[in-house]
Amino acid sequence: MQWEIKWYKYVQDKMPINITMRYNKANKTAKEIFTEKYEELVKNGSEWLNSTSNLCSVVAAIIAMVAFTTSATVP
Repeated sequence: MQWEIKWYKYVQDKMPINITMRYNKANKTAKEIFTEKYEELVKNGSEWLNSTSNLCSVVAAIIAMVAFTTSATVP
């Protein structure tokens, strides 16, 4: 997704503003087409990010628990 956004911004910067704001035959701008095309990818990416952050939180809690347990026990 990052590559697509970078490419979109690159093309947008290289084109004159009067061309990028034009409408096609379906009465849509380039930004509207881009948003519609990658809407599902954004949704999947946000779900993946949420699940990954939840798993990292669990792993961090387990590591903290083990570190605290080992530091609290007397050898």
